[in-house]
Amino acid sequence: MFRILALLAATLFAGGAPLSAQSQTHGQMTGEVTDTAAIVWTRAQQACFASVQYSTHPGMVGALETPTIVASATRDFTVRIALQGLTPATRYYYRLRLALQPGTAGTLGPIGQFRTAPSPHQLQPVSFAFSGDIQTISQFDTFSAIAAEQPDFYINLGDFPYCDGAVTMADYWNVHKTVRNSSVLHAMTQDIPWFAVWDDHEVTNNWDAATNPALVQNGIQAFHDMFPIADTPNDIWRQRRFGQGLEVFFLDTRRYRGVNADAPSPTKPFLGPQQMQWLQQALVQSNATWKVIATSVPTFYGGTDSWDGYVHEREQLLHFLRQQDLHNVVFLAADQHLAAIRELREGLLEVQAGPVAQFLGGGLHSREPEQRWHGTVRNFAMVHVDPNAQPSTLRIVFHDNQGNVLREHTATAVTEAAKLHFASDVPEGAFHLANGPFLVRDEGPTAHRDRLHPGNYDVLFRDLPHGTGSPASLPITVPQGGLVRIAADYEDLPSSNPVLFADSFDAPFGAAPGWQIVDQGTGGPSSWLVLDGALSQRTNLGGTGAPNFFGSMAIAGSPAWTDLTFASRFWSTDNDTVGVVFRYQDLGNYYRVRLDAERTSVQLTSFRNGVSRVLAERTGIAGYASDFWHSLVVSAIGAHLRVWRNGELLFDLQDNDHATGKVGLYCWANQFVSFDDIVVRSGDAMARTRTQHFAADFSNGSLAGFSIVDQGTTSGPSVWNVAGGALQQTSNIGDGDGSRAGVPKLGSLAIAGPVLTDQELRVRVRNDDNDAFGAVLRYQDPQNYYRFSLDAERHYRRLGRVVQGQWTVLWEDDNDFLPGLWNELQFSAQGDRLRVQWNGLCLCDVHDSALGQGRAGVYCWASTPVLFDDFVVQAPPIPRAVTVAIASGNQDALQLCAPASAGHIYVLALAAARTPGIALSSLQPNDPRTWELTNDSFFQASLMPSPFLQQFLGALDAEGRAQGTIVYPPIAVPLLGGLQLYAGGITFDPSTGRFGEIFPTVPVVVR
Repeated sequence: MFRILALLAATLFAGGAPLSAQSQTHGQMTGEVTDTAAIVWTRAQQACFASVQYSTHPGMVGALETPTIVASATRDFTVRIALQGLTPATRYYYRLRLALQPGTAGTLGPIGQFRTAPSPHQLQPVSFAFSGDIQTISQFDTFSAIAAEQPDFYINLGDFPYCDGAVTMADYWNVHKTVRNSSVLHAMTQDIPWFAVWDDHEVTNNWDAATNPALVQNGIQAFHDMFPIADTPNDIWRQRRFGQGLEVFFLDTRRYRGVNADAPSPTKPFLGPQQMQWLQQALVQSNATWKVIATSVPTFYGGTDSWDGYVHEREQLLHFLRQQDLHNVVFLAADQHLAAIRELREGLLEVQAGPVAQFLGGGLHSREPEQRWHGTVRNFAMVHVDPNAQPSTLRIVFHDNQGNVLREHTATAVTEAAKLHFASDVPEGAFHLANGPFLVRDEGPTAHRDRLHPGNYDVLFRDLPHGTGSPASLPITVPQGGLVRIAADYEDLPSSNPVLFADSFDAPFGAAPGWQIVDQGTGGPSSWLVLDGALSQRTNLGGTGAPNFFGSMAIAGSPAWTDLTFASRFWSTDNDTVGVVFRYQDLGNYYRVRLDAERTSVQLTSFRNGVSRVLAERTGIAGYASDFWHSLVVSAIGAHLRVWRNGELLFDLQDNDHATGKVGLYCWANQFVSFDDIVVRSGDAMARTRTQHFAADFSNGSLAGFSIVDQGTTSGPSVWNVAGGALQQTSNIGDGDGSRAGVPKLGSLAIAGPVLTDQELRVRVRNDDNDAFGAVLRYQDPQNYYRFSLDAERHYRRLGRVVQGQWTVLWEDDNDFLPGLWNELQFSAQGDRLRVQWNGLCLCDVHDSALGQGRAGVYCWASTPVLFDDFVVQAPPIPRAVTVAIASGNQDALQLCAPASAGHIYVLALAAARTPGIALSSLQPNDPRTWELTNDSFFQASLMPSPFLQQFLGALDAEGRAQGTIVYPPIAVPLLGGLQLYAGGITFDPSTGRFGEIFPTVPVVVR
């Protein structure tokens, strides 16, 4: 054997230069570290023999050495050497020997180290780092910060390096070598094991099935040559176990995918059938507490180049996770050059990190409900798994490129998820759960969650743009395996604008029942799908643009509809046309609203007998902003047509072309658009308003009624004026405090309206800068007021108060706003209750009694220009009744809230049916309301004292809250088990002798 190796050496190395300490040209790296094995990688400066010495002693005492392998030009002199038979959870030290002749001393490289994984039965904490998106070699300081955290290993999720433009094998090798020529990177890879996957730029941008196969082959080969990864038939998809607490599943999201631009279909692959089958089986077979899926591209909101472009296969995986009831599944992603924590509707956590060394991506912070936090600096994330905690925890710590902590978030293992169901008396009703272990936001009246994380939450509700009531907030505790049912009322009586049609798209994934799809454009067909609680269209159907912009429409409703108000929300990652149609009779006869971001126009058009006529158009304004939810409302009353976008009146005109018809959703050349919360009401629902105390739309160019208060000491004074029909402030006035932690952030205020106790400020706001702005309530003087503010540069939304000059933060989160866009802000104070809504989403509902009255106003700090419009001070919505039933074991815990009846007596009852209920006119004349519990035997029995119906009679506390408990006796379960009953209640005011509020009814099941 020695003679063969010597002969080979003579052939390979004839005339070669002597090896030296610089023989390793790009450092060394370990990878694929398991509990018993590892792979060591390096690149030599020339052909040679390589081996690895390894020991558990830092001085290499008693080192073992692997057999030699050849570093040859066919792999660009790279070697990957396997270490076997290692001891679990043990620190090893290693160094490489490179020699021109086998059996000679050669050159020894530096000593590196790694720690083997705990064995699957060991309860040992594990920490790892992950990130992605690496190109610029001058910014590798992030790797020093990663090394300083001393993770057990590092996961690189791709785009390392950017090989776009490479063609030959030598091209790809050279790009890798250029990016890897960094002493900072070498120091990190020497001591921190790597697990690497590719994304697109290792081959070329947005690599998919349509990419040149030669480029794919060369890019993949270079990746295998330049990383410590085994040559396996499965390429990079594999699983690795790290003790009892953690198993990581690495995916290949590129090699088996279809063509990004193709329309979604069940046959369009992403992982492909073989990899999908492996992943599903591996997840089911894993008994690790935390199952982490490293997917390189995000599961949601990544566009057609991510899972979002392959929704059928994504739904297949999500359905499998639900069906198998798998918990504690966490997705890791990179790709978009940003950091984010997202809590998906499916009960899954997604953590996104990066870039390490690349340009910064967008914040994507408009994409609520799921996003808890985002960051747009160079970053990485540390993930700490503690299997010894009770229950086990997975803690995520984001760091910037200097190692500073950006954000911490801890997830707690769930053994049995809870479920949640919500019912509202109006289709516009929506709620979210705040301040809890998992985000549940903006859920509509038919919403349900099958995977709700247990813990403490605050239930908050969205105000309606019309109507006088809003459900009260209340705290709840969700137990493991519990079932939460929430019922909320917005109105005491049926609306004067009855609902004709509503759809919040809470149906299962697939076609939208009740909607007719009409394609007019070319490049189709369209692909309308109910997806993630919205109706989405995923193809670029369009063709010829002006004048008709024929695309695709989803039509619903009755051709006989006349006067109506049609409300919807939409969101798009594209920038082409989005809109709605109304009074639709057929393809040749309807009205259409068209919003276009690329062409900066909004347009209202009539199609009559196939001929288009533009009724109104505004050009030079952004039709909408991509990656942002927008509201669109149409009111068609006779010939009077009005259109609002995000509360702004776009069109107000008269036209008689069409009198009746259906409604619809519309898009043209828009590859990625979603619609949600469709509500059609009879008549003019926008005319329903509350009592107004002060209003200014600034159409007259006047600042009349406003007082200016400058508090900032830098870049002042303020410059307030009215221009373009809006109130503007154009100086950069502030107080010089650029930190996020600084609370005063004193700038300038514009105060208006009378001194009031209960008040709500409703105002449209826009900041073209990225610093702070917002609104104030109960302003008494510069030392006493409440303020809500947002800051895009410092990433916060904050509710605070100043009393006698002392500031206190009452609520805060880490989201912000998108500069340059109009938004709708509602800020209300009612008693000690302070509520803030941003674009219809209730952000916070807190109690504070420090300030009892004052005026309203708007605020800005270090921002220019800032614009305000449609400033209205009005009566806040009356807090309506809420009922929550939380089922756990053999009990239902009822929680009630009716602040308007605080201190009054309440009575709870059960019935076998919800309707027709008990007319209150039978108890108090001329009362048109109905208590929705049938007067049956269950109802009668529940009014009697019973040990199984506890706290069914009592008095509401000072906040209007009460609770009751239903205990199902074991003797009743064999007889009545599975029977659905209904629980509800009513309040009674002893001082007037009249019944007051009705608690909405919730279903409960005997068990």
